[in-house]
Amino acid sequence: MFHWRKKMDRLDVPTANIRRLHRSLSDIQVALPGLPSQQATAYLCLFVVKDGFGISIVFHLHASRLLAFYVPDREKIPKQEAGRVLDEGIHFAESMGFIMGDLDIQLLGPEEQDSLWNSLPLKRGVAAGAIPEKQVQADQPEKAPAVVPEQAEVVEQAEEIEQAEEIEQAEEIEQAEEIERAEEIERAEEIERAEEIERAEEIGELEKDLEVRRAAVLRRRKPSPEEIEVRRKTLLKNLGRFLASF
Repeated sequence: MFHWRKKMDRLDVPTANIRRLHRSLSDIQVALPGLPSQQATAYLCLFVVKDGFGISIVFHLHASRLLAFYVPDREKIPKQEAGRVLDEGIHFAESMGFIMGDLDIQLLGPEEQDSLWNSLPLKRGVAAGAIPEKQVQADQPEKAPAVVPEQAEVVEQAEEIEQAEEIEQAEEIEQAEEIERAEEIERAEEIERAEEIERAEEIGELEKDLEVRRAAVLRRRKPSPEEIEVRRKTLLKNLGRFLASF
């Protein structure tokens, strides 16, 4: 669950600590408690803190000139849960009607990352505008703690995330290759079975043709002298019967 931390007016986090940065593809009309309905831009930021990660969903309310920071109930997130909480944050923003897009800050060089982060209102905040009377608080706005972990720790955590992503990608590629190999083997077996059936049919046709040829040869074979003598005697006998009938 995410709740509105009303005393927070900026996200004072070094660029090197930013791990994921999303922004809504367009502004939409929102109405937060105690504020008039107005156009707003949504941001989502995942960043490194000591021994874990932090995440903030930020709504930039243009008419009120206000940044509304929503944070999870557990502000320090273990690194093994960072992906799940990031998805929950995206779902929270999209449940309000925003369509979020990844700015891919993790893919940029250091100078480009600084330029992008400093161009957004999250780090520097915005000048306060007219806010309804009941929203005025006696306490001063609270800044997000600027946590700068040691460089080695930041690098180690970043490498662990990258390694986990590379392992996941490698497993997906391996599974796809195994499926492709299995399909190729299945196709090869089907082709082999079809060829065997075709060969068997060809052999059957050849055997039938051979039997026909043998029968024709037997019919055309020259009779032996014994067969000729038997035929001659049969003809003479039949001729004698025919002559005796007159």
